[in-house]
Amino acid sequence: MLSNEPAYSETYIKLIHRREIWQTLKNVKLKILRNLQELSRTTYLNSFCKILNENDVKAYISAKYSLENLRAELEDKTTRFLFLTFDNKKIGYMKYNHDSYKLNNSLDIDRIYLSDAYKGRGFGTKLLQKAESIAKNNNKSYLTLGVLMLNKPAVSFYEKNNFSVFGEENIIIGSNSYVLLHMMKNI
Repeated sequence: MLSNEPAYSETYIKLIHRREIWQTLKNVKLKILRNLQELSRTTYLNSFCKILNENDVKAYISAKYSLENLRAELEDKTTRFLFLTFDNKKIGYMKYNHDSYKLNNSLDIDRIYLSDAYKGRGFGTKLLQKAESIAKNNNKSYLTLGVLMLNKPAVSFYEKNNFSVFGEENIIIGSNSYVLLHMMKNI
């Protein structure tokens, strides 16, 4: 924690909401593709190396976060990326899709990734609030997302933010199968 930051508390979260100067969401541009790649790889590795097979994590990172794949995602007209900055440093991002294959009339949150040092400080909640605002502005009825069942901290975070499970599927990451929970929130 930076010395000039207040301790994490409800007051701190309210301060963040009032002072967008502390935390701004910026549209990600193609010219910063390498920043997106570095942030994606680092946050994924840090989040999943403790709960998934290491070789599976490396295989996923290599395929999913190649420059070619990220460029294709950035150029997709239905997909948006938002960087999250704090003290002029990129600390995370959100990727969302205006159409969900999981549930009609929903905004699908594909990724919310935060650097470890910024987890538990209200930044993830801020991203969810931004997603909800975008969904409401686009007349969506739901937010949807997928989260690995093994990722207990993330599942708990989404449940605390009023998401509930509406389905699940087995997905392959690397050479192993994992359960992906489909979660939704009415808005």
